[in-house]
Amino acid sequence: MIGKQLGNYLLLEKIGEGGMAIVYKAEQTNLKREVAIKILPPQLSFNEQFVKRFHREALAVARLNHPSIVQIFDVGQVDDVHYFAMEYVSETNLAHYYFERNKVIEPAIAADIGGQIARALDYAHSKGIIHRDIKPANILMTSELKIKVTDFGIAHLTDSTILTSAGTKIGTPKYMSPEQARGEQIDGRSDIYSLGIILYEIFTGCAPFKVKSDHAMLHDHIYTIPPKPRSINPELTEETERVILRCLEKKADDRYQSGAELAQDLEHLGKVFKGEIRPPVE
Repeated sequence: MIGKQLGNYLLLEKIGEGGMAIVYKAEQTNLKREVAIKILPPQLSFNEQFVKRFHREALAVARLNHPSIVQIFDVGQVDDVHYFAMEYVSETNLAHYYFERNKVIEPAIAADIGGQIARALDYAHSKGIIHRDIKPANILMTSELKIKVTDFGIAHLTDSTILTSAGTKIGTPKYMSPEQARGEQIDGRSDIYSLGIILYEIFTGCAPFKVKSDHAMLHDHIYTIPPKPRSINPELTEETERVILRCLEKKADDRYQSGAELAQDLEHLGKVFKGEIRPPVE
């Protein structure tokens, strides 16, 4: 596909690939700007269900207009190639940022990253969209550490027909909520659990569950209580630990009930870490 013209888009290089789509860096020739083009793989382009899901993703995410969510510009089809064009973020993603720093991220930066993701999720949830696959690789980052949540490829519209039936597990096992691991119907609080796994990692430098198989990982999400973050990083405050563990409650009703509520606590933590306000007495 390199060098192929899709409407106004000239494909320059492949920058990513997943089960649902291949992503290319491209030039939008009529506006002379860089974009990312997401294309349905050829083997799926003749599958009516996958094509419907692919276009549903594009239409769903195109409704979102938030500074911390990748913007969809255009949706199209050329011959048997189905694609959509979206904002191109060139710098890095949270997974690379995390490992490039040897898993050490300053607490103030970790709180800011988490707060931005939580605000983006709160906005998407308010529009009836659940991400379902929140993980570091889907958190793009600019050089100014501004967050762009991407890859709503398995997004679920709470106000429309469900394409993925109950009992089917979709997502990344390492970041799956207990209810998602059980194949149950989920809501935005499942994304909050996934974000809690990310928060655990970026505040402690390691994952809460260390197992080899996907099956064992799903078992831990459902049944195993994670080690307290302060047992791994004693420099964390009790307040930080409470925020992380509240995200990781096994029952959705015991977690933060909205991204906005979580963001507010993370933003408070950020101010404490920066010395802008006094920390609570522990």
